[in-house]
Amino acid sequence: MSVTVDPLFLTVARISTYDDPTIGKVWNYGTGFFYSNPKEQLFFITNRHVILDEEKKYFPNEVRLSLHANQNDLRLNRDYDIPLYKGAKKLWTEPNPSAEI
Repeated sequence: MSVTVDPLFLTVARISTYDDPTIGKVWNYGTGFFYSNPKEQLFFITNRHVILDEEKKYFPNEVRLSLHANQNDLRLNRDYDIPLYKGAKKLWTEPNPSAEI
């Protein structure tokens, strides 16, 4: 039996943020989506408050994306840990840091 999966399930991903994922303490949850620009560069887009919050002193070291590993079986997922910093340098771009208020 063939199952048709809505493409949205393969575009949107759950995000968990951690200061230290080995401890297992999740600081925040959120979602984001993948976007490919005309140059075929792949970006992951999310809200700024998922990644950091200066007021609350919330600066996680990495994010964990939970992605569907099989487009025919959405029960199969795989987690990917993505660092947010290399030393003191952030590894993401913000087109307009004040856009989300």
